[in-house]
Amino acid sequence: MENYEVPFKDRNFRAKAGEHWLAVRTLGGRRMLNYGELQSVGYTRFFGGQFLLQGAGGTVRIPAGIRGAAELIERIGGKIGRDAFAEAQKALDEKRTEMEKWTR
Repeated sequence: MENYEVPFKDRNFRAKAGEHWLAVRTLGGRRMLNYGELQSVGYTRFFGGQFLLQGAGGTVRIPAGIRGAAELIERIGGKIGRDAFAEAQKALDEKRTEMEKWTR
């Protein structure tokens, strides 16, 4: 596969996703995470909704409302397996259903 970088931006959050890594910069500092280190991807409704990428080195939070977050989480879910991704997948499905209601 080709190398790629996808930027994600919010007022207080910036991230770049590569083929095997995720780099995050927030007001709290910078973190880099390899997808191989991930143990699970969860979801919390706090702060407007956040995806929680939990690895051996700690947790990285991705705001659910930023553009491209759903695609990033689905891509990561494909790399770590569906069992570790179940909670985040449920949240994505609920958000899609909610959006479909608004578009009708």
